[in-house]
Amino acid sequence: MKTDLKSKLMESFQMKDLGEARFILGMQVQRDRGNGTISIDQEQYIKEILQRFGMMDSNPVSTPVDLNQIISKEMCPKNAEKTAEMKNVPYQEAIGCIMFAAQVTRPDLSFPVSCLSRYNQNPGKSHWNAIKRIFRYLKGTINTKLVFNKNSSNNLLGYCDADWASDTDERLSTTGYVFKLQGAAISWSTKRQPTVALSTTEAEYMYVISDPRSFVVTTSLR
Repeated sequence: MKTDLKSKLMESFQMKDLGEARFILGMQVQRDRGNGTISIDQEQYIKEILQRFGMMDSNPVSTPVDLNQIISKEMCPKNAEKTAEMKNVPYQEAIGCIMFAAQVTRPDLSFPVSCLSRYNQNPGKSHWNAIKRIFRYLKGTINTKLVFNKNSSNNLLGYCDADWASDTDERLSTTGYVFKLQGAAISWSTKRQPTVALSTTEAEYMYVISDPRSFVVTTSLR
């Protein structure tokens, strides 16, 4: 069946059969046929961005976010001198590099990159230090993989949750969800809710109303 599919595709497109996939767009694919697993990681890509931003020799940390620090607009530069200090800091470039990892194989980066990307236009030193903490976290978790196992449940599992007013700038709540299949994540997202919730209960219901996909998640989870 695979051979027939390849033959049909080759009739319509210019293509070559290079065998089993090993590296695709910065992703490394590894198969363990004995254990029935396929793992996907971006170890080489992460090494490259750590080198690029001078963080390869940094001390690793166990979490991507410092829970004792509140990120807000108050940390943005408020005068020309402080703005000039941040002019040559590659903040947006770093956000883009981390976002690629967060979208492809690292759902654990979805929340911090979502928070810090809000300050792309006028980042401060504290925002940049938070970016460097993510790099330090990547240094310590460089071998993290998505591992799909044929022996794991083939039921689609979904999890979601919402906090209440964690965004101190606009008092918006944040919702996150993740779908898992065969033991690993296949879809995930973190984003702010569009309107202000007045309680934790309202924050939970508000997301279900604003994004119908969350109803599938909550009903399969609860």
